[in-house]
Parts: sequence; C-alpha cells; structure tokens
Amino acid sequence: MSRLLPIFAVAAAAAGVTAHAFALPSGDDDKNATVEVRLLKILKERGVIKENEYDELLKLGREIRAEESMTSAAIERELADLSEKMLRQADAKKADPETKVSYALGKGVTFSQGDAFSLNITAFLQPRFSFIAPKGPTKSGNDDRASFDLRRAEIVLSGNLLNKDLTYKLQFDPAPVAGSPLRDAFVNYRYIPELQIRAGQMRPNFSRQNFVGSDNLEVIERSSAIEVFRSVVGDRDNGVMLWGELDHELFEWYAGVFNGEGLNNGTTSAANIGPASSGLNVANASNNDSSGVNAKARIVFNPNGKPGYTEGDLELTDTPKVSFGVAYDHNPERRGNPIGIATGVGGIPAGQLPNYDVDTWEGDFALKYRGLYISAEYFYREIAPTGNLQGFPGSFNTSTMTGGYAQAGYFMGEEKGKGAEVALRYSTIDWDQNIAPASVKGGVTKLDDYTAAFNYYWLGHSLKFQVAYTYRVEDIRGHNPAGIDQIFQAGLQLKF
Repeated sequence: MSRLLPIFAVAAAAAGVTAHAFALPSGDDDKNATVEVRLLKILKERGVIKENEYDELLKLGREIRAEESMTSAAIERELADLSEKMLRQADAKKADPETKVSYALGKGVTFSQGDAFSLNITAFLQPRFSFIAPKGPTKSGNDDRASFDLRRAEIVLSGNLLNKDLTYKLQFDPAPVAGSPLRDAFVNYRYIPELQIRAGQMRPNFSRQNFVGSDNLEVIERSSAIEVFRSVVGDRDNGVMLWGELDHELFEWYAGVFNGEGLNNGTTSAANIGPASSGLNVANASNNDSSGVNAKARIVFNPNGKPGYTEGDLELTDTPKVSFGVAYDHNPERRGNPIGIATGVGGIPAGQLPNYDVDTWEGDFALKYRGLYISAEYFYREIAPTGNLQGFPGSFNTSTMTGGYAQAGYFMGEEKGKGAEVALRYSTIDWDQNIAPASVKGGVTKLDDYTAAFNYYWLGHSLKFQVAYTYRVEDIRGHNPAGIDQIFQAGLQLKF
C-alpha cells in the first residue's frame, strides 16, 4: 500500500483536479464514470495497479469525498450562524440608534436618534432703537420719543417623535412686549404631503406676511395693514388646521377652525353648567366668548416653484418663483363694540350691544428672482351686527373697511446670504365711518405708510442689521390738516 499514495497523487495530478473530483456516480460504467475513475481503470488495465489497489483507491476517493462533504456542510452551518448573529446585531443597533448632536449657526443645536426622535433648539434676539416724531394731534401731545427695547427674545423647540411624520413646535418669548409669552405650541402629523393636520396654538395661514416669521422679515416690522387685517385679535390663535401641498408644491391649501380670540391670555372664561351657581365649572384658557368658531381657508398657486415664506431673495434664485394666493376668514358672534356705537349716557347701554360677524377676504402675490423680492396683499372686511335693539335701528348697519400693502426689495450681494439690500413699501388702511377708530371723533379714518428700508446681512436672516424710515399720513376725523408721523427704527438680529 506504500506505493498507493504516489500512484494516487500521479492519477489526481494527471487529471488536474482536487480530491473532491472523486464524486462517483451510482454505477461505474464508462458513460457515467468521472475522469478520475476512467483513469484508474486504464491504469488497472495496463497493469500499473492491481485489482485490489484499484478497489482501495476507489474506496479512498469515496472517503475523501465524504470528508469534504462534511467539511462543506460544517462551513455552511458556521456561515449561517454568523449571518444570523450579524442580523441580530443590526436589529439591536436599529432598535437603539446612536444619539447624535450637531450645531449650525442660525439653525441651532439638534439632538437626534435615527428617525424616531429629534429636538432642535434655536433662539433669536432683536435689540432695537426707535425714534417717533408725531407732528399732528395726538392723545398725549406732540412729543418726540426715543427709546431702546428688546423687541423679541424668543426660544424655539422643534423636532419629531416616533417617526419623521409626527412633528412638534414650541416657541415662547420670556419677556414679551405684550400678551402671553407662549407663541407657538402645536403638533403636526403628515399622513401624506397632500394631507396634514396641525393642532394647538399656531400662526393661521390666512395672510401671507403674517405667516412669515418675525425673524424672516425684509422690513424691520410687518406692515400696518397686516397688523389690522390678519385676524380680529393677534397673529396667532388656538385651533386645528388641515393643510397640504399638491403636485410637488404646485398648490398649497389650508383650512382650519380657531377660537378667533388670539393667544392664550392666561385668563379663564368660566361657564357654570346647571341650575345653580355652584354647577359644573368649565374653564376656557383662551377666554373665547363666542359660541361659534373662527373658520379660515386659503389656496396658493405656485406655477414655477414655491417662493416660500421668507422675505427677500437672499438665495439669488435663478428661476423666477411666483405665488398667487386667496383666503377667506369668517369670525362669527364677536362681542364688544368694533364699530364704535356710542354707549352709556345718551347711547346704548354697554351690556346690550349686539354680537358681530366679521368676514374678511384676502388676495396676495409674491415673486423671487435674482435678488428681487416683491410681495403684495389686499384685504376687504365686513362687520355685520347679528342683533337689533328697539329704538336704535340705524346703529346696526353693516360696515366695511379695506386695506393692503405693496413691497419690493432688491438684494445686492454677490454671495448668497451676505450683502446689502434696499426695500420700499406702501401700506394703507381705510376705515368705514361706522368703524372705530373712524367712528370716534378725533379718530383716524385713513392711514397711509410710506416706508424705505436698508438691510445688511452677514449670514442671511440669522445675522443682520436693519434700518427703516416710515412717513405716516393720518386722516383724522374733525382735524385739518392730516396728522403726520415720522418713525425711525434700527435693529440687529442674531439667530443661533
């Protein structure tokens, strides 16, 4: 047997194969035999090996084949076990993603864990100087005023929870000029881009410029028309809004219902349910005194790309981006005295004033192209009393008011987000003679603002200096000539 191994090696080398080639068929006929088997037969027939050596070599080949098969199976099992282990490790890593922290100037600090959670923290400061020089009749006399103030110091928390579709935002001002420190507090769920739902305290998308954040304005403050027409009270409200973007932002749509009373004011409006004064008490933190809700709807058409809701074209847009929007606001059963009916002695008792339905229509336009930014809005409002009092039929006629603004600015920087910008704006409000303040003697019947502004950006809206001069003309009932006010404002914004 000592010579079997060299003979076997010679036979295998002659075949040019490894030992796994001894995969013998069920029979040893020449038709089905492998090359190695046929080679052994030739060696046997020529007398190189004997019959018993031939049989031993065949047996040895079968044993090698069996060992090799067992080794391959073991290797396959090891590979399968390793693959399963790696999959378990990958699933564990996916279930417990690594927490990441990042920071970018103007975009704040972001904490994230995969798609399941993120928290972005930003803040912005707006220190400001103002000089007001009234030259017409005023309640406090013709006195010039110069003052410094911190117009806004706001902190914003935003991000997502569970997945990318459930987002939230919390924004507040620790030291507001007036009103509640809470600005935004809402959750938003995106079912699909075309259908999303938002609930909480938010900025309703009724007016284009009102929907622009105060940190993204081209002129240091919004126009006077926006301050009057954007809502009956304030720039934010509590409610729920459905909205979406269709056909890759070609269309935007918004529809919501709100209290119609502005921000949470911290005063509860209690209602006792039951026959006794000690009945069930229901508190409303927004002090909504209407039995109806404020309904708003808005549609926007962006034929050549969405210009978005930041003013100025600091991105030097290559292709013109144009937007057309229309909106409607129905605010029913408001209480108070919006049309200035005389009360008290010689007038209607204050407790007997009727409720009012307030309907407002809006149209807007915006354009961004190569540093040029243009926007404009027009408003028409009707105030209709919903009740009557004996002996005072003439006091309850429907009153109307109109107003709007047109604004244009040009960014002269050669680098995106860095450089100088100039802007001009005209804003007007025309009160009906039956609407306060026009209905009050000495009140303003029409207001026209002419504003020129200069801005310099170091890092877009995140770091900018703004200056604005406004020449205001007021038509005052019972006074001639008109009142003239000059307003100068300068401010710095840092967003970090």
